[in-house]
Amino acid sequence: HTMKKIIILTLLFLTSNFTFAQYKHDSIKVDFGYLHYYVKGKGTPIVHLQGGPGFSHFYMRKIADSISNHQNILIDYQGTGKSQYRNADASWVSIDRIIADVELVRKKMNIEKWTVIGHSYGGMFAFYYGVKHPNQVNKIISICGAGTDNSSQNYFMDNIDLYSFNLPI
Repeated sequence: HTMKKIIILTLLFLTSNFTFAQYKHDSIKVDFGYLHYYVKGKGTPIVHLQGGPGFSHFYMRKIADSISNHQNILIDYQGTGKSQYRNADASWVSIDRIIADVELVRKKMNIEKWTVIGHSYGGMFAFYYGVKHPNQVNKIISICGAGTDNSSQNYFMDNIDLYSFNLPI
């Protein structure tokens, strides 16, 4: 019984590490640390914007992994995942900072236009990115989008540390 559990856990670990290895990791120097992002595949670029707010890119890998023949880009916005180099709060983490992070990655990768996919609160980030940078967007796809009422944003931004996944890669 125990041996069976060890084998199953080992197989899960090995297959998940294989998936992780498919992503190329890079970073961009920012004011107080580094903005980390991950790229997998070739073809038309798609940037995947996770929600929370405050979640790392990590859970978006399942969506990106399901899209072949495209270049999939995932970002740990400042204050999330590997880009969490100081305590995140509303004094420096905002929707404008997130949109600026997304744009930094697009410029670093020399991408003229890309498709933007946003999940949950990331859908709001995707739409806002499209408003701020309409000439850089082919299309916007929102998956399970959050509502348009921002009344809860301050609550989330002030409590972002509670929701941030800082998973090893």
